[in-house]
Amino acid sequence: MDNKISIAIPDAVQKQVLTKLTELKGLLAPYLIALTPQQRQAILKMGDRSQPFVDKSLEYAQRNPNLLPSFLNLAEWKKDSAGRKQLTDMHYVLAELGSNVADTNMQCGSEAYNQALLFYNSVKLAAKNNVPDAKVIAEELGKRFNLRAAPQQPPVS
Repeated sequence: MDNKISIAIPDAVQKQVLTKLTELKGLLAPYLIALTPQQRQAILKMGDRSQPFVDKSLEYAQRNPNLLPSFLNLAEWKKDSAGRKQLTDMHYVLAELGSNVADTNMQCGSEAYNQALLFYNSVKLAAKNNVPDAKVIAEELGKRFNLRAAPQQPPVS
C-alpha cells in the first residue's frame, strides 16, 4: 500500500486557520452577495477574453461622455469594473488554496478509507474463522455496505 500523504495539522494551527478564514469571511461579508442557481444561469458572464473589451469600453466612455446613453451610470460602471478586478485577485488566491485543500482532503480520505477497507476485509476473514469478537465487528462495519432495496414503482398502465 502506497501512503502518499502523512499529515497531522496541530490543533493550534487548525484553530488559527479557521479563525482567520472566519475573519476574512466577516471582512468581505458587506461586499459579497449570493446568487440562486437560476440567477447564476441567467446572468451575463464576463470571462478573461471579455475583460479587455470592458476596459477599452470604459476608457472610451470616460473620454467621450457625449456618447454615453442617459440611462448608463458611469460611476457605477467604474465601481463594478474596479470591484471585479479586486475580487478576481482574491478569487485566484482562494481558488489555489481551495484546490490544494480539496486535493489534500481527498488524498487523506482515500487513504483512510482504504485502510478501513483493509481492516474490514481482515475482520470478515477472521469472522469466517470464528475468531472471538470478529463476527460482531464485521456485522457492525458491514452495515455501511447494506443497500436497501429501492422501492418498487407500480407499473404504469
